[in-house]
Amino acid sequence: MKFKHLAFLLLLTVSSIASAQGTVAHVNMEEVINLMPQTSQAEAELNRLRQAYQRDFETSYREYQAKFVKYEDEESTLSPAENEKRKSDLELIERNLAQTQQNIEKQIAEKRKLLFEPVKQQARELVTKVADNLGFLYVLDSSKDAGLVMAKGKDLMKFSVKPIKRICGLIKKKYPKTPIIVFPRNVGSKYTKYIFQDLDCISIGNDATDKTIKKIQEEKIIQGNLHPEILFKGGKKLEKETIKILKRFANKPFIFNLSHGIMPKTPIGNVKQLIKLIRKYRKQNEV
Repeated sequence: MKFKHLAFLLLLTVSSIASAQGTVAHVNMEEVINLMPQTSQAEAELNRLRQAYQRDFETSYREYQAKFVKYEDEESTLSPAENEKRKSDLELIERNLAQTQQNIEKQIAEKRKLLFEPVKQQARELVTKVADNLGFLYVLDSSKDAGLVMAKGKDLMKFSVKPIKRICGLIKKKYPKTPIIVFPRNVGSKYTKYIFQDLDCISIGNDATDKTIKKIQEEKIIQGNLHPEILFKGGKKLEKETIKILKRFANKPFIFNLSHGIMPKTPIGNVKQLIKLIRKYRKQNEV
């Protein structure tokens, strides 16, 4: 146990050296979880459950095979009606076996989640404890399921949301009929923080989730969000992504635009292609 904790400490400490000094560290949470003894215990329990399900399934499958062999052996000696009934019974067993297999996979997935959620939470608590001792404010996850493990520093949102809200309010006070569009770039799930009264439209990047988009469209106009690289490349990919965005957003007030600035040397022909696609779609879908 001490060795595993030491390995984890080294993992976090060495990783932090390459990051911002004094405030930010990063750690591979997947490796941390794999080091924990609770992971081995959870995997062992999952394997026992999987083997038990597999034994039951194999018993049922052998019974099905025996009936199938009997059906084939006796098919020529039975009446068409009897053969049809046996065939129908076998097809029902096949469907039941397929459904059983799906149920097994679902139950194992649910059991995995139940077993590993506490392990993940314990891993986060361990990371937080080590990071606190080392004086870090933030810890980033460098594994494939990347994210923020710990955040104890200042929330930078207050340096963005509040000033922008104030600016929009001042503009609307002096020019009440002037539409205001705000692009809070790279804020992920935080786009909804910018839904305030004096704002007319929120421009989104490629990091906006379906849930976030739905929430914004309940109250505001959306602008976006074709990736500039797709416009730069043009062709079939541009057509596909443009139609995809239009279908996703155009059922409510929407301004088609890029997810951020146009790339230098983007071919003019690609821009013309984009404009034609949007106008064609609008014409075909006018009510």
